[in-house]
Amino acid sequence: MWVRIDDQVAHHPKFIAAGPIAGWLWLCGCAYCAKYLTDGLIPESALPNLGGVTNPTKWARKLVDVGLWLQVEGGYRVHDYHDYNLPAAEVKAKRERDRVRKRNGAEAP
Repeated sequence: MWVRIDDQVAHHPKFIAAGPIAGWLWLCGCAYCAKYLTDGLIPESALPNLGGVTNPTKWARKLVDVGLWLQVEGGYRVHDYHDYNLPAAEVKAKRERDRVRKRNGAEAP
């Protein structure tokens, strides 16, 4: 799976304000969301495993403070995640269409 991010993200004022450690956590969080099809939701329990960042809760708060993440019940939500990434339901539907197409192609004489 791929995660889509704006190629100008490194120059965005919010990203600059977050700093490099929080920025890495943000990117790892986006990758987590894409891999597990969470629609931009990062559970609190996933933080310690995102990018090997020391004290991830501190950096998650920084991401909230600058507006890159939103704090929600049980974790965080990536701000504007669906501006760049498809909803999980669409990804699953596309995967199913591809699976059927490949299966049908493999059965052709």
